[in-house]
Amino acid sequence: MTTDKFFDIRNRYFLVFLVFLAYLSGCFIRFQYASMEPSLFFSSESAYRFHCIRMIALGQNLPAIDYKAQYPEGLNFLSRNTVLMEYTIGYLYRLFHCRCPIMDFIRFFIPFWASLSIFAIYFTVKELSKNSFSGIVAALFYAVANASAFRESGWEVVHDPFTLPFILFHIYFFIKALKERKNYYALISGILLSLALVSWKISQFYFFIYVVFIAINFIFNKDEPRLYESFIYSLIPVILTAIVIPFLRDSLFLCSYPMVIAYSVFIAHFFKRLNRKIKIAPRIIFFLVAILLIFILPQTPRYSHVYQMLFYKIIFLGQKPQDPSLLPFETRALWVDPFVSPSLFEIIHHFAILIILAIAPISHSIYKFFRRKITTAELFILYNAVVFFFVFLLIHRLRGFFASFLMIFIGLLVIRILSYRKKWRVILISLVFSCLIIEASKTFPFKGSDFPAKVLNRVGLKERGDFYIFWFTDAKMDLINWIRENTAEDSVILAPCKISPLIRTYTERAVNLTPLFESKDLRDKVKEFQYALFDKEEAFTDFCLKHGVNYVVYTMETILDDSINSDRYLADRLSLNEEMTAYKMHFLPDKLKNFILVYENERFRVYKINDKRYSDSGMWQGPHPLFYRHDLFEKFSGSTYAFYEYTKDTYRSFLLGNKYLSEGKYEEAQEKYKNALELVPDFDQPYMGLSIVAQQQGDYDKAQDYYDKYMHFR
Repeated sequence: MTTDKFFDIRNRYFLVFLVFLAYLSGCFIRFQYASMEPSLFFSSESAYRFHCIRMIALGQNLPAIDYKAQYPEGLNFLSRNTVLMEYTIGYLYRLFHCRCPIMDFIRFFIPFWASLSIFAIYFTVKELSKNSFSGIVAALFYAVANASAFRESGWEVVHDPFTLPFILFHIYFFIKALKERKNYYALISGILLSLALVSWKISQFYFFIYVVFIAINFIFNKDEPRLYESFIYSLIPVILTAIVIPFLRDSLFLCSYPMVIAYSVFIAHFFKRLNRKIKIAPRIIFFLVAILLIFILPQTPRYSHVYQMLFYKIIFLGQKPQDPSLLPFETRALWVDPFVSPSLFEIIHHFAILIILAIAPISHSIYKFFRRKITTAELFILYNAVVFFFVFLLIHRLRGFFASFLMIFIGLLVIRILSYRKKWRVILISLVFSCLIIEASKTFPFKGSDFPAKVLNRVGLKERGDFYIFWFTDAKMDLINWIRENTAEDSVILAPCKISPLIRTYTERAVNLTPLFESKDLRDKVKEFQYALFDKEEAFTDFCLKHGVNYVVYTMETILDDSINSDRYLADRLSLNEEMTAYKMHFLPDKLKNFILVYENERFRVYKINDKRYSDSGMWQGPHPLFYRHDLFEKFSGSTYAFYEYTKDTYRSFLLGNKYLSEGKYEEAQEKYKNALELVPDFDQPYMGLSIVAQQQGDYDKAQDYYDKYMHFR
């Protein structure tokens, strides 16, 4: 295969410059992407990881059991979670004596670290193609593609952007070990794989796919001793790590099914080398050893809920059924974002260009596979690309894996293009770089840049929406501030799993629930909570007293969200009745006997619990936000969706009125306020806006009249 000198980069300094340019481009675009949705808080599991990083940065040790994170039994954190990322970021913060806030350091660190995958992509493509230019193109695609940049921007503290560089470099060194036949490359590959296993729980899923590839080759009697020797050498660091690190040791990783496959390959390969003395087919030995080890070695149920979810996702072809009773509770609880299947918009928007570019080299690799001309290294990449395509269709969170292998094949596309005649070579390379620019336009947050999304929106394809009300940006901050200022430090607060880490981290109060679902006891506790919340008040009171609860945080979406990702779906309570605790907490707080409303905003309510009936003294005073108005809800014949959309439109008009008022556009503001009042005539807040507008226009009598109405409805 020949290429002209222009595309054969031999100047080492220029090559280093181009690779670092791709890396810096990746860092920059991830910083810019994160700036699209700035937040003062990390949410859900990210909030608790931030708490751990902050402790390490301040020189504190992580507790083996955190009783405040899962009161009263405690969260066995070190045994059930990977903490390499937390320790790395925390120690680096201390090492550099950073003066910036820890949150800013995290959001600075993650894009820089995650962009190291760009180097791994470059080296892997270069190793496969023996051409630097194709590696540069693949690295640039990884740097700018939205599919890879999305979770690497630092907007949340997630493990995958920290771990993916380890996995991609592991793949590079594994391929290098195969091609150059040097065992120390295999050892380096194993060390990187070990770091991945102690960085992210889902790395164990990649490890399973990795060992299955080795096993398939062995079963079909592929005579390539170097493959199995490299694999065995890569297992040495993995086994040592699994003995030392509590997370892997306590989960019985050395007894897991992937390790059973690995042991079986090792033993069968050993007997294969003694083939003259033992007249048994190696594949028979493999299966006999595997069956024997499955019966002998103990298995942990820690990830049984994950396998159960994958089983039901396959049964229902990735589409969550509308009837919650068709799924077990644990599957309903786990089958939510980010474990849902990708939307059609997501597949087209994030992957259409990448797949179009990669389809030709993938097809060529498949052709070589059937002609038995494919190398083991290229087969390994093809295998992972195909497997992770189907995995991505089941779990959109893992799109980073699929994207990475597509980038590698784009690099292989380039090397094939360079073998064409000069005329076609220039045209096709120009088309590839045009696609690169389109990919960058989808990721750069410049106004009007994402024109592919606008095209998809015009034909009716849109990004999957979320129920949460993003325009009430201060709701979380107000809740956190209220809890800090109005509850005792030893208070125990019951909140949904997504909110609990936020409260634990930013208020230092104890919470009862956590989204870290590895514990069967915790999953049972969450199930008990969900069922009690939609049961009669007596059942929910018993749950609170059993777990030492002082305050309950109720979220607006508990009742109003009736989607397949809602609490109502989780509890199998899509139909509502007024005896439900959740219904009373949302619409009828005055009818609660053992809970008193002490705080509310548009998104959250806080109830204080007592085990005795008490008077109304101390109850929250003033008008309730529209989302909690029972009198409005009754007009919609029990349809929470219609009620939510109606009140959302009312708030949208009101907030637009506020926007126009701040800009001095008084006529437009007045129109929006009146639109809101046409929908809800006794909505107090637009009257205050109209009063200010009238005052600015010099009509003081009308301003007073509007103000009087504002006070009347409060």
